[in-house]
Amino acid sequence: MNECGAMNLYFHELCDWNNSGLEFAININASLEERIALLVMGFHSVDAERMLKRIKAPNHVIDTAVWSCNIERMINDLLYSQKKPEAYHIWDSLNRANAWRNVEKMQRIAHIHLYWGGREVFDALRVIMEALVVGSKIGFGDLDPNTRDALVGKEIGEAISQKRLEVLEELNLFPS
Repeated sequence: MNECGAMNLYFHELCDWNNSGLEFAININASLEERIALLVMGFHSVDAERMLKRIKAPNHVIDTAVWSCNIERMINDLLYSQKKPEAYHIWDSLNRANAWRNVEKMQRIAHIHLYWGGREVFDALRVIMEALVVGSKIGFGDLDPNTRDALVGKEIGEAISQKRLEVLEELNLFPS
């Protein structure tokens, strides 16, 4: 497509893209979702979603792309932020990505990010994945029995979310 000028016509977002990671994914027989995750890794999630909706990609492919973009943003936040990373930032990012319900898929997508990165990316992914796995195990039964029975509706989800944050803060994800 690039050689005949069709790339700019249909996928202008990809014109300046380096495809060496995608070539690697093809060589190891990565799934379509993993290839899409690589393809949009550096995009903002809204741009990836817009491009894939424009070509009428299936929802599971769009979800994969958005999660890949979110993981990349989390990695970059951990590696390049001027502020000291905190459990709150990981918790907030995982909440926004609805990652707690999609742990296995998030883990598969996360490993794709290792194709491009070195030790720093591995360390950032380790922190993100540890937080994801530990946080995903928190449920209603982990809430204080004295207060959980009084919770209703959205209060239950909010209490579980708050408990996840407390547990992540206790993990000491960012030792000094």
